[in-house]
This record gives sequence, C-alpha cells and structure tokens, in this order.
Amino acid sequence: MTRPAHKGPPQQMDPSRPLQRTRYQAAKRSRNRRFQARYDRIVRPARRWRAGREVRAHGGSAGVDGVRLADVEQQGVAACLPAREHDRRAGSDRPQPVRRVSRPTPDGRQRPRGMPTVRDRVVQQACKIGIEPIGEANCQHTAYGVRPRRRAPPAVQVVKAQLVSHGSVVDVDIAGCCDTRDHELLRRCGARRSSDRRVLQRRRQWVQAGVVEEGQWCPTTMGSPQGGVLSPLWATIYGQGWEMYWAQP
Repeated sequence: MTRPAHKGPPQQMDPSRPLQRTRYQAAKRSRNRRFQARYDRIVRPARRWRAGREVRAHGGSAGVDGVRLADVEQQGVAACLPAREHDRRAGSDRPQPVRRVSRPTPDGRQRPRGMPTVRDRVVQQACKIGIEPIGEANCQHTAYGVRPRRRAPPAVQVVKAQLVSHGSVVDVDIAGCCDTRDHELLRRCGARRSSDRRVLQRRRQWVQAGVVEEGQWCPTTMGSPQGGVLSPLWATIYGQGWEMYWAQP
C-alpha cells in the first residue's frame, strides 16, 4: 500500500497507526479489558517495515551475532525475517542472548547496557507497536518517566506548578530499575492486559535469553536489558501500580 510523495519514489503507508489509535481508545474505555495481540499479526510485513525504520532511526551496534544495521539494510528487513518465520513455525525460533557492555557513570560506577541482535530488535519493535497503546492507556496523565513524546522540560513545569500550589514535592528514585525487575511480577503485569499466550511467552524469552559479557554467557534470573527496545515500555507497565497508589487521595 503506497501513497504519492512530494518528491522521490512513492512512500509506503503505515496501516498500524490507525490500529494503535483504536486500541488506545478501547483500552481507555475499559481499564480491565484484555487484548489478544496475536504474534502472527505483530510480524506482518507492514509492521516489520515500520519497525525496521524505527530501529534504524535509533541506531545501535551489533549484537552477539555480529550483524550490524548496515548489513540488514543491504539485505532488507523483509529478507531478514522469513527465516525466523520458518523457525517460528518449527518451534526453534528463540531470541538470542543480549550482548552486555559496561559504561562508566559520573560517580565512578559501571552501568551495564544490553544490546540485542538487530533481528531481535526489529521483532521487539514490532511487538512494541502493538502493545504500547494498551500500556499507555493505563498511565496517569502526570506520569512522564520514559513514555513516548514525554520530555523533561514539561515535567519540570509540572513540578514547579505543584510547588507553587501545594508547597511540597516527593522525589522518588528507583535504584537499578532495569536490573532488579522481578520476571514473574513483570509477566503478571503484562498478562493483565494481554491474553495471547505466544506473545507472553515471547516476552518471557526476551528477558530470560541470557547475556554475553566478554565472551561468557550468563543466565538472567531477574531484570531486563537496559538499552533493549522493550525495556522503557516494561518500566512504564511495571510502575503503573505505584502511580495508582500515589494518585489515591
């Protein structure tokens, strides 16, 4: 499906955006509704095209397989995933481990950062397109954090307004938020709004795929890779219980 462009070749339309709006509105109307975000719909060509474009825009280095974004661009996103689709039908398609590197922080500590493979990032981005509107519908209007189209300057303005009207602000910092997430609690938070077992299973596989650091594989029993595509969305979903608690009068 294409539409004419002002310059250059025709541009592909994105049918996933109307679906996102519809799903967000439905989730807003019913905060307890469970959606069936089927995995075969998540990896449709149109959604893979958008996911590949967004992964390229974010950049990033190669994962444990050594495949870079430039390599995927040469082959095309659509050409990279049919083999994974065949593996999925055969039951052998599992996410690859996350390549972990440590980055120094201003206070002298080391912060671990995970880099999934490019192919896993594309599939995760396609999954995020489908489930993000549902997670966003449950957020409080005053919540900023790592939500899309939410930036620090508006949050600072909200804090200033609270100081002017009420005279106090509570500042809470979650130490090691990505590193200390409980996998079972994360699964239950996701299952509150999703009824598709394959999507839930794939999300569990992503957080339990393990990490490779300095050539050594290690299992992951808790936490999610900081730097992964779905980690910001998981942080939003994971913290909605606290938001509801603080919003109570």
